[in-house]
Amino acid sequence: MKDVAERLRNLSRAIGLLSGPVTSYGKLTTFSNFHWATSPYGGIFRPKVKCGDRIAEGDAVGTYYDLFGEERVTTRAPASGIVLAIHPGPIIPQGDVLIHIGLNPTQA
Repeated sequence: MKDVAERLRNLSRAIGLLSGPVTSYGKLTTFSNFHWATSPYGGIFRPKVKCGDRIAEGDAVGTYYDLFGEERVTTRAPASGIVLAIHPGPIIPQGDVLIHIGLNPTQA
């Protein structure tokens, strides 16, 4: 939360609400659209990707396990882009949002 608060103060400085120097955080990444994929299964889930990772359609994003720790199935990315959010696990009900992908990322 500390970083979020500083980013908001930086925005306030950039638009003149606060005085002081504005920090540059580099180029801004924009997306053409977003894809929210829901969990096809319920159970114990361990992600294999994290926020900020670039993924291609078909890449493994995580694995479901049974109650005994045996691997059940690996779930794959439904689209290419950048991972913006992923269910942290370990328990996920079927139909919950599993992964949020930013599509066609470009930097401006």
